[in-house]
Parts: sequence; C-alpha cells; structure tokens
Amino acid sequence: MSENKNSVWRTEVHFAPKYGWLNDPNGLIKLDDEYHMFFQYYPEGTSWGPMHWGHARSKDLIYWEELPIALYPDDMGYIFSGSCFLDKENISGFGADGKAPVLAFYTSNEAETHQEQQCVAYSTDMVDFTKYDGNPIIPGPEHSNRRDPEVIRNDVIGGYTMILTEEECIAFYHSDDLIHWERSGSFVPGENGLSGICECPCLFRAETEEGEKWVLMISMILTDEEKEKTLSVYNKSGYVMQYYIGDFDGKTFHDTEKADVPLLVDYGTDFYAGVVFSNIDYPLSIGWIGNWEYSADIPTSREDFRGMMSLPRKLGLKKTPAGYRLQSSMLIDNIGFECTKTIDNRSIHTEEGMFIVKAKADSGSEIMVGNDVHAISVKITDTEYIVDRSNAGKKDFNEKYAEERCSVFRIPRQTDSNELTLIWDHAVLEIEADNGLTPVTLFAFPEKNYDRVELKGNVTAEIFS
Repeated sequence: MSENKNSVWRTEVHFAPKYGWLNDPNGLIKLDDEYHMFFQYYPEGTSWGPMHWGHARSKDLIYWEELPIALYPDDMGYIFSGSCFLDKENISGFGADGKAPVLAFYTSNEAETHQEQQCVAYSTDMVDFTKYDGNPIIPGPEHSNRRDPEVIRNDVIGGYTMILTEEECIAFYHSDDLIHWERSGSFVPGENGLSGICECPCLFRAETEEGEKWVLMISMILTDEEKEKTLSVYNKSGYVMQYYIGDFDGKTFHDTEKADVPLLVDYGTDFYAGVVFSNIDYPLSIGWIGNWEYSADIPTSREDFRGMMSLPRKLGLKKTPAGYRLQSSMLIDNIGFECTKTIDNRSIHTEEGMFIVKAKADSGSEIMVGNDVHAISVKITDTEYIVDRSNAGKKDFNEKYAEERCSVFRIPRQTDSNELTLIWDHAVLEIEADNGLTPVTLFAFPEKNYDRVELKGNVTAEIFS
C-alpha cells in the first residue's frame, strides 16, 4: 500500500517497489498461508538495468511486504524471468534438515553476447537462495532468445515439464529429477495466431463442462507484419498477451480449440508477462502493468519507482457461441472497501486517488473517471466498448504513448451483459467486462488525483472507497 498519501501516481493496491524499476512477475508461489511474488527488479534506479529477482509476500494478495532481494546478477549474467516450484519429495536433493526446497528456475542473460541459459537456485527458508553449482541446467547459444522457464509437475507421463521460449516458438522439456532436462516438443503460436518473439509462457489446466482442457498463455513481441494488421483490436501495440486452448499430451501442447481471431488475455495496452501461481489448485494470475513501447519513460520516476503489478485474477474457461474463451475475475474482496454512494446519470465526487465503480450500463451509455480537467471515458455500444484515454492526463513523456492507436481502444463485446467493474488506482485503470471475458488494463497519468465519476445515458453505479 502507498506510504505517501500525497503522491499522485504511487498505487495503493497494485504492488510497486518502494524504490526502483520493476517488470515481469516471477516465481509466483503459495506456501502455507502466504503468497510469494518475485519480480524483475533493478534496485539502483528507476530505469531498466541489470536484472535481479525482487521479492514480496502477502497473506491477502492485495497488500504486500517487500523482502530482501532473492537473486543477484553473477558471472553468467543478469537474472531474467522464471518460476518457482516446491519440491515436496526433495527429488532434486536440495532440501535440508527435513525441509522441502523451493526451486527457483530462471534465465541467465549475458549482457554482451546475449547468451541466455536456464539455471536453478534453491531455498528452504524463502529468504536466502543458493544457486546450483552445476548451472546452466539447459545451455543456450549466444545471440538467441531462449528464456523464461516455467516448471510444472507432469501428471500425464510422470516427472516434470519445463516450458520456455525459443525465439518464435515454445519449447517443452522433460525431467525426472528437476535438474537434467531433455527436449520433448515444441509449439509455434504463429501457425494459428499472432507471430513474433515469445516470452513468459504459462501452461495450466482448466475444468470445463466438456472435461479438462489446457490453456497456454504467451507474451508476444510482434513482428512488423503482425503490427501492420488492420484489425483494430490487435494493432494497438507491438506487445500483447495471447492464449491458446487445447491439450497437453505430456510432451507438448496442441491447440485443438481453434479460433477465427487471435485470443487476447487482456484488451488494453498495459498488461504483459502474466503467469500463474504454483502450489495452488486453481489458476491464479498476476501480470506486469507495462508496455515496452513506452514504459521506460512513464513519469512515475518522479515518485521513485517505475512499474507495478496487476490485481490478482482467477482464470477459467467459459463456453461462448464462438467457442471456449478465457474468463478472468479480479479478486478484489480483500481490498476492504465499502459502498459509499449509489448514483445514476450524473457526476459525483469520490475518495481521491483510488476507488472502485461497479456499474450497470446499457448500450449508448458512458462512464467517465477523472478530475475537473482530465478523464478516461468508457463508452458502451451495441457491439463495442470504446475506452479513450487521450485526455486522461500527462502524455508528452513518450510519442508512442500519445499516438491514437495507444489512446483509443475499440474492443468487441462478447456478451450482452451490462455489468462492468472499474478499478482506478492513482495511475492504473483495470476494467472487467462481459462477465470477465473482456479485461482491459491501461495506464493514465493525471497531474492531480482523480476524484470523480460521471455517468451518461442509461447507467447506474455503486462507488466503493
């Protein structure tokens, strides 16, 4: 939670470091009654630098306590993204004194040669991590994108599976001891979706009325060809998260559920590198609120930080007329806010800086959150949500951020539901629409805190603060 109540952009319920640069969430894991989140971190400045693994923990997924840095750069390079896995049976042999080790799988990145290799560290106290002296566990060539290992238990053929990126494909590796790995398969997202350099893969099960299915989420650096596509919902940014639905045979993933359009995890420009927690029996995700086209320039540096995390989202699959789609539900009950006002078709002042709007908005209506100068507009039509941040606040810090493609989002509606939830937190708006089928995440940087909600048309709302 923000320690400076006079700050404009420091978020209260979206985790941000007290000082420094933050990007991808890493090693999300639940242990006993605590959630642990590691993250890409540069502690010596508010611009991207030699990557460390920062560390925070929480009991409620909303309010986080920062802990000492878990992993520092070394002779092999910077510490890039990865995952944590609880080795309950001590298969790896890294446990001690009867305590099962937590293994932190990460990518080492050599700054000059860009050699990316997969490594592992371990801990029995979740504070001090020891790097395995046999690293790398999967070597890699120089000048190649091979990173972001996620490790899961393989209940299909036994042992364990590592999912990582190799340029424009996802690679699958198998192991019996969590140390020695052999490649078992690959998946190319561009064959039935957007193509580009892959990052931060995440594979998980989802129960449906037709039985178990698998979801593969991939963060994408799009190719120039993909950026030039004219489909309005896909050409907003060179960085997106897409997902596939299908089957995991124990060796690789198959996208058996085809879709006519690429499937997006989030329809805003500022949600990336989302992954799920391990050691928990349902898919629970957190993503980085950021976009590499302009995140290096966002003005929060004047408040001593750059980068923040999304609110936690429970994920699942829902059958729609177009097929199964990813459903995302923000877990916001632990924020502890109470309904303070109910309004319709008018403007009302709210708690300054952070509030929640739960609205019922029919076609032709509009919801605006802002102050007396700037606002973000959300318009609802028969077929679209039109989210407009072009007058949301400061935008001269980066010319790409200021472009119309990154300012006005026309997002197809997937249901006829008229319910929307909007969470404004100082510099971030998260929207949940279409019963969770259409999440939208975006930055905005007002020069003074937002403190009002305005409704137009056939819309009513409850304000929580």
